[in-house]
Amino acid sequence: MISLSIKEIIEATGGKLISGKDSVKITGVSIDSRRLRKDDLFFALKGSRLDGHRFAAEALKKCPAAIVEKAPLIKSGKSVILVKDSLSALKKTAALWRTKIEPRVIAVSGSNGKTSTKDLLAHILKKRFRVNAAEKSFNNFIGLPLTVLNTPRSADIMIAEMETNVIGGILRLCEIARPDTGIITNISDSHLSDLKTRENVFREKSELAEYISPCGSLILNNDDPFAAKFKKIFRGKLITYSLKKKSLCQVKIIKTGLGGTEFILRGKSFKTSLPGAFNALNIAAAIAAARIFGIPWETIIESVKTFKAPPGRISVKKIKGRILVNDSFNANPGSAKALAALLKNEKGSKAVVFADMLELGKDSSRLHAETGADFAASGVESVHYMGRFGDAFIKGFKKINPAIKYIIHTDRKKLMAAAVKEPADIIAFKASRAMKIDEIFDHVVKHISSRNR
Repeated sequence: MISLSIKEIIEATGGKLISGKDSVKITGVSIDSRRLRKDDLFFALKGSRLDGHRFAAEALKKCPAAIVEKAPLIKSGKSVILVKDSLSALKKTAALWRTKIEPRVIAVSGSNGKTSTKDLLAHILKKRFRVNAAEKSFNNFIGLPLTVLNTPRSADIMIAEMETNVIGGILRLCEIARPDTGIITNISDSHLSDLKTRENVFREKSELAEYISPCGSLILNNDDPFAAKFKKIFRGKLITYSLKKKSLCQVKIIKTGLGGTEFILRGKSFKTSLPGAFNALNIAAAIAAARIFGIPWETIIESVKTFKAPPGRISVKKIKGRILVNDSFNANPGSAKALAALLKNEKGSKAVVFADMLELGKDSSRLHAETGADFAASGVESVHYMGRFGDAFIKGFKKINPAIKYIIHTDRKKLMAAAVKEPADIIAFKASRAMKIDEIFDHVVKHISSRNR
């Protein structure tokens, strides 16, 4: 719960009160009129699909105040602040609240593994501290301010997730959240439609390393090709983790597969239900951060063991002898390659339901072809593809396995029907979130579960 007056918010945002009183106190914020609580401030944001101003009048029936770029058509007598840019006002309001709270702040950034690392770290730290962590994948110019504004005065630690598609964006997020500890998971081909090159992805993430003061800590993946560059610009305490290169938190994999992973770190044995060496690497990052905060090893070991993957992040369902792997939360070439590597070690016939990886710019076709080759090398024999880059994916796949069985679908209903009939022992589902492959996964799970009851 926050505590801000409309007067304070007007001063922070440079807005103008066009109705109501500036003495009103708000205790929360929302950008969704359906989720408003008593004493919330509603921000009317313009999105690519919906304009929050359409719901401002309805929102003011539920809450005492709103921030808008244009006055609601229906006058309510509630406190309404008129601003030039509602999103800018959200960021400024978050920055204002950040000056009134004093949590230690951990920022997690990187091309892959951010949300898993953040969620696991929160799971560990909550055993000893009052923690507020970013919901879901709240990591951009909307999500991060909401994380700050959802952090109560009583919080000991705030865990923020950071991701943007512009150089300078991470810095702006840092200026709102003011982190003293950073985690950078890796640099991969992400947001290339805007950032263009992997070097620019590094430049974007490096803003976190540059922001943290010499008194702060940076937790860095020592296996990443850009690790040496990060080390040159960071001024504080550096803590490294890795699978391959020597580091403070080096992981030794004992075994891994869809059933989970066992590994050694700092002489301690760990078991987790999360599959894949890449998940062990994310766990190592979270462990490194937990140790900064003095969490005992026995607490960490037990927390790693009890943590469950959120839906869509290589969550595994075993149904009537079939194995369905849901990795549909998001996709880029790095995360797709990790999934392919995981499948390679699994026995049985394998299929993949795949859809486009978005925001890859001019390199989209090449990167989809390379990803197709990765899945062919993993032993996948059957592909169901949906999206613009199916031809490229299949072309890359055929270079490794010309005997591929595949369908490039243009109709979602036909894809659903085909996925249900797919006979492979293991079926993996992967795509960028906007492609909604999670719906296909849910349909297949429901159909197989109800079959022959």
